[in-house]
Amino acid sequence: MSFPVPRDVRAPRPFQIVKGMDEMLRTPVLIADKTQSLIQGEWVKFDAQGRGAKLSATDVLATPALGARVCWTLYAPGNSLMGQSDVLATAQADLLSGVFQARTMYFDATASYLPGAPLVAVFDPVNTRGFLAPLDPASVTVRQLAAVVGEVIQPPTGGLLWFESKK
Repeated sequence: MSFPVPRDVRAPRPFQIVKGMDEMLRTPVLIADKTQSLIQGEWVKFDAQGRGAKLSATDVLATPALGARVCWTLYAPGNSLMGQSDVLATAQADLLSGVFQARTMYFDATASYLPGAPLVAVFDPVNTRGFLAPLDPASVTVRQLAAVVGEVIQPPTGGLLWFESKK
C-alpha cells in the first residue's frame, strides 16, 4: 500500500507530462550503445539500424537531430538496482511520440524562449545528452524546420520549460 505524498515535499522531476497522455505513443526501440546511460526526458535519435541512439556533437543548432524523440526509459548499464531490470533484459528503451505537453529541465538555459518558438533537439556537451533549444524564426533554415520537435508553450520558470511536442 502506498500513501500520497504532498507535492511540496517531492523532488522536482526533470521531465513531466502535463497533457496529452491519450495521444502519446510509447515505442520500444533497441538501445544502440548499451555502454551509455539514458535518462527520462533526454532527447535521442534513430541510428541507421533504427535503434535509439544518444545525440552526438554533430547535432548542433545549425544541424539539429532529425527525427528526435524523447526517451521515457531510465537506463544505466549493468545496474539492475534502479528498477530497470526489464530494460537490461530487453535492451530496449521507450521513445515518446505524438502530440503532448510536458515540462522539462533539459533545455538550453542560455537561450531566449518566446511562446510559440520552434524547438529542436541538440547535443548538450556539458551533460552529454540531448536537450531542447529554440530556433530563431527570422533566420530558420529548411533543415532546421525538418528537425522541429515542438514549440514553446511557456518560457522557462522555476527551471522548467513547458513545451508541446509536434511529432
